[in-house]
Formats: sequence, C-alpha cells, structure tokens
Amino acid sequence: MRKNIQPVIFLLLLSRLVKVSSWIGNIRIQKLLFLVQEESPKLIENGFKFTPYKYGPYSDDVCDIALSLADRGLVELEQDGQQGFIKSYGVTSAGMEKATQLKSTYSEIENAVEIIADKYAKLNDELLLLYVYTKYPEFTFKSEIKIEVLEIAKKNFAVLQKKAIEIGFKESELDLVGV
Repeated sequence: MRKNIQPVIFLLLLSRLVKVSSWIGNIRIQKLLFLVQEESPKLIENGFKFTPYKYGPYSDDVCDIALSLADRGLVELEQDGQQGFIKSYGVTSAGMEKATQLKSTYSEIENAVEIIADKYAKLNDELLLLYVYTKYPEFTFKSEIKIEVLEIAKKNFAVLQKKAIEIGFKESELDLVGV
C-alpha cells in the first residue's frame, strides 16, 4: 500500500506560498495544487483527485488535509463564520519546521512543488485562473466564474499578454481568450 502523500504536497506548497503572503486563499491553493498534480504527473501519482466544480478544478481532499494538519497544529485556517468553509490558510512555526524536515525525505516532490511555485505563485489571481481555465478547459465546464475570468482577461489583455507568454501560453491558447 502506498503512502498518502497529500499532506506532504499540501504542506510543502503552503510553506513556500506563505513566504510571499502570510495567508493563502482557497481558490489559489486549489489551483496551485492542481498545477502541481497536472504538471508533475509522474512524480505525483498518489496525490489529490480534482474534479470540475464551481471555480474550476477542485478537490475535497484539500480541505480534509488542511483540517487534519490544523488539528496537528501545523496549519492555521480562516473559516467563514456562518458556513464553516475554509477561506484561507496559513502555516504555524511547527508547520514550517515540519516542511523543512519533509524537504529532504521527499526531495522529488519538493522539486516539483518548487517549480510550480516559482512559475505560478507570483501571478495575481486573475492570471492564475486564466492560465488554468485556458490550459485545462475540461475542468471548467461547471465553473460559475468562467465567463467572468475570460472577460477580465479580455479587458486587461495588453497587460496580461507579456506575463502570459512568460509562463508558457501559446498564441493558439491566447486566441481562445478571444483577443
């Protein structure tokens, strides 16, 4: 039986992201974990299962893992008071220590996480969503924000185009946005 590496992937990614911003929103963590999964498939065989949902690719496993890590004192959660949904994630000092320990044991996963974080983590939410929505359209058919994401991209295309090409958009993919 293979070890569940979901907590490892989650904690390694979150510990990198909090170096840029102390709290990471749910949509951002979902999309970045999705990119780790999709763009490092040979390394991450036993990771998260993503399905199309309201805001694109989504995995229930992410929230379950976050709650488990919060119970262990490794992550902090900001939750919606009424609904209880997780709005954002942070890492405790114990979580940062644990992530440092995991880096050597799971160096291949750490390298995959590092590549994705370096490539996409500094993108604003609009560009991150645009990338995911155009690169992986099969995960967006249930999205409630797909039209909005593409409209924002059209309005800001001149600004986004340079960065989009830097992260690997092809001209044919940019054409999908309609510009």
